[in-house]
Amino acid sequence: MILAVLAAALLLLLASGWLAYQNSRLIAGRKANGAAVHMPPRRYSVFSQATPSQMADSLGGSLFSLRLPMESAASVTEGQEYSWVTLCRDDTGQGEMLLPDAQRYMLNRIRQLASQEQPIEYVAFVEAGVSDLEQELILNLEKAVKEAV
Repeated sequence: MILAVLAAALLLLLASGWLAYQNSRLIAGRKANGAAVHMPPRRYSVFSQATPSQMADSLGGSLFSLRLPMESAASVTEGQEYSWVTLCRDDTGQGEMLLPDAQRYMLNRIRQLASQEQPIEYVAFVEAGVSDLEQELILNLEKAVKEAV
């Protein structure tokens, strides 16, 4: 009986040693590949502008633009009937939202336009997405607009 307990304890010690060795190899591999470097999350901002291409790429890039009627636009130039709200990636880190917040904001704007039975016009900059998550966001917003129409 004592021999069986000792054998089980020895087996557990060998298994834990093997797992520790594998873990250290995994961590060393990640450091060698540079995956251990911590990158801060990207930030996003929404800007109101006269045209979808008016926003300069000084912040990083436009991802999705949505046309809003004059009464729901935040700030527009006088004499225009509509403005564009553009979701931009802010590579400076000064943006107001994280990606899920930005998606939620744009989806709410799309739902507002659909509930007002407004025609929805948009411009999607799929090629501007630098990550799979950004490209998925753009495709989700496009899908939401198409379903709202």
